[in-house]
Amino acid sequence: MKDLLLNTLAMNIIKTFFALMVIISLASCDPDDVKNTYTISGKVNNVYFFIAEPFPGKIDSLQFAVNLVSNDQIIATSDDSVFTFSGLEEGKSYTVIPEQLGTEGNGISALDLVMARKYVEGIEVLDAFQKLAADVSKNNVVDATDLTLIENCLLNTEHCFNFRFATDDYDGIGTGQTDQYVINNLMSDVTIHFLPINTGDVSGTHNP
Repeated sequence: MKDLLLNTLAMNIIKTFFALMVIISLASCDPDDVKNTYTISGKVNNVYFFIAEPFPGKIDSLQFAVNLVSNDQIIATSDDSVFTFSGLEEGKSYTVIPEQLGTEGNGISALDLVMARKYVEGIEVLDAFQKLAADVSKNNVVDATDLTLIENCLLNTEHCFNFRFATDDYDGIGTGQTDQYVINNLMSDVTIHFLPINTGDVSGTHNP
């Protein structure tokens, strides 16, 4: 009887010991060792016009791709304007970069050059998206360099430009992002809505 009690006591001690070891192991586990995964998704949407009346154009023929970059390397690409990148590691930095496949001069006319010139001269007022279209040099300033580049495009379409892209909340004074979307520390699912801007087409005659 005494031996049975001792064996039972020993078994209970062993069970308690292992239970404590499991608790200590879980408590000492670094939370960063367990990573969640998230999804970055969105679309390059053909919805924005600078002026109220849409102009005819072969918008459906435009092709967009979206690249996902991490550590300066492209880790995934979507050849569709609707994109989904899944299984992305928590806490990592990612950059989403849309691009138009090919260049064209559709929609760019002398009117765009005049509007950009008047803005540079302080005569014309442009909204945030029009400024993006006029800033063909992509240096965040609309100046004489941009006027020259737009003029070159009018003379030879081979000198025209790719589309630029802005998030739909872009206001030109701190809100939204342009040309790429940077996520420095992914901690949740992210949805992005890009608006394509036909660079050089300040009047918006060929903007999706």
